Amino acid sequence: MAIFSRVVALVLFGLLAGAAIGVPTLKGPEGIDGPYTGIQAPGELDVAVDYVSQSEQVKLTFSTPAYVDMPIWVTLTFPEKYNGLQANLRYPFREYPWFTWGHTFEVMRDGKLLPPCKTSAMSPMAMNGLAGGSCAPSSSPKGRLPLHVFYRFDQPGTYQVRYVDKPLFPAEDTPTAPVLTSAWVTLEVKPYSIEDRKKWQQAQMAHPPTDPGLLVGDYLPSLLASPDETVLPAFVAMLHHPNTLVQGFAFNCLAYYDEPVLCQAVLDTLRKHGPTELLAYAMSWHRAALKPHGQELVDLLLPALTARDPKQASSAVRALGFLHGESEWGFTPELRQRIETAVLQAAPGMRALHDQETDNALACFLGTIKSDQSRALLRQMVGDGSEQALICLCGLADPRDLPRLGEILHAGGAHADVLPYALHHAYDEAALPVIIQTLHDSTDARLRRECAKELLYANRLEGFTYFRDLLAQPEPGEALFILRDFFPGQHNHQASAEELRALVDERIRQLGDQH
Repeated sequence: MAIFSRVVALVLFGLLAGAAIGVPTLKGPEGIDGPYTGIQAPGELDVAVDYVSQSEQVKLTFSTPAYVDMPIWVTLTFPEKYNGLQANLRYPFREYPWFTWGHTFEVMRDGKLLPPCKTSAMSPMAMNGLAGGSCAPSSSPKGRLPLHVFYRFDQPGTYQVRYVDKPLFPAEDTPTAPVLTSAWVTLEVKPYSIEDRKKWQQAQMAHPPTDPGLLVGDYLPSLLASPDETVLPAFVAMLHHPNTLVQGFAFNCLAYYDEPVLCQAVLDTLRKHGPTELLAYAMSWHRAALKPHGQELVDLLLPALTARDPKQASSAVRALGFLHGESEWGFTPELRQRIETAVLQAAPGMRALHDQETDNALACFLGTIKSDQSRALLRQMVGDGSEQALICLCGLADPRDLPRLGEILHAGGAHADVLPYALHHAYDEAALPVIIQTLHDSTDARLRRECAKELLYANRLEGFTYFRDLLAQPEPGEALFILRDFFPGQHNHQASAEELRALVDERIRQLGDQH
């Protein structure tokens, strides 16, 4: 059962997957000086020879010859009943080169299991989308995985390889033994000189593909066979690629280097091309290592605030928001004031770009400055319909804004449903009267539910009576999930409507006794 749910989830997705393209043909060295035609193996063979496992389950195919510190791609062929897995075997699955949704391998040499490659954590893993899904463009090669990304083949000799399907999130009460495996396959890895490898690397880098699918599905992962100083510029060059998947994948390729290398790549890219959203987040994720360069980062970012390119402007203000708001940078009050002044002066120009991402990033920054000027800008943005500005204006928690924010909540309309939580979080007890009034007067079911949820956490009778009425309906819907989260206890996440009703009634009785 370890892969059953993933197979079911992939059936429809697999049917909708884009048309597969052929895996680039492995050619001899005579083609390395021409346009990019796929990563080419060195050696004398023009036609690939295959090592194939004889397993009744998964068949592994390695194109040969295989060389030390060179790409080793393995093609997987699943039994017919696993056609969902087969259809969606499109690398990469996420922007993280090492992530495979549980498609794993074991490698032995001299009878001993080898450890997988170690990487430094480059960015928080964002797990979203369809379980088992792939982010690979339709032009990425299909049905294969880069074994060299998971293991280092830095010595010549005989290796044994097998495929093992492992559940990504194994349940505590399920067996850990893999359900789907291959037979052990013998792989001969031949010597290859450092000089020849560098020539091969330089030849590939001289003609990188332009297609994003080939960049993330072939070119960049193949260069990870030997992540050294020679191929580092290839990854750095893609940090400013117009395709965000290529940017993210290239950035995470730097996980195979030490953190100082990543920080230098961030600085070099910022100096040459200016900020991107990815670089902004990289500054936050690696602030400890980048702290000595904090002043330079500010100097590089400030000019981009007035860029006419919305992506540059939004990335600059987002990055400055991280630098300004994170105490670990250790900025002096004078430098923080310099950042605030520059953003406030640039704000009218950024607003004139009429770009939502720029407005959102600007609102987030303004929400950290408790000044009349930032309040005025946020109120103006709220008037223009900005949801992010509405949330950030609440975050300032200025008592002068509460009456206007209460009016917006009570009137309902667009974005009003974000206000119950934002107001309660910012103004605490002072926000409860307008939240209660909105619960009584509104005809918007979602808005009333959000008001009632905040009243639950404020321990107010009005919230519990609202949810008691919902539980009495034939289909209580989301009320079950809200109440299961609210009531403590290890078993309440599975509580029935009747059990939750008893808990709600008990709380209503307690609150009634208090009055």
